[in-house]
Amino acid sequence: MRVMLCVLVVLGGLALAGCAGYVRAPVVPGYGFIFSDFKSPMQTEFNKTTIAEKRGEATSQDILGWVCTGDASIKAAAADGKITTVHHVDYHFWNILGVYSKFTTIVYGD
Repeated sequence: MRVMLCVLVVLGGLALAGCAGYVRAPVVPGYGFIFSDFKSPMQTEFNKTTIAEKRGEATSQDILGWVCTGDASIKAAAADGKITTVHHVDYHFWNILGVYSKFTTIVYGD
């Protein structure tokens, strides 16, 4: 009985581990338990940052916190927008019930 309880605790912890690690950025708006859909900056230092016209995006998807695919790197987003000089970076987070989520890196530059 004790072994079974330990196994259930470990499996429960693993199941919740994917939910715990979503977004780690300087600015993180509140999460909705049922649904989240927000955009926010990835950095907080904007001294003399110019607003660029070019934009690129890169996305990763997560299913149940167990399977995550995609490349949401700044390099992939810059390549998408044909950007060689990055001015600033935002992100877009979308989540439904912790079952499916998308994280998109949005890069602005020249």
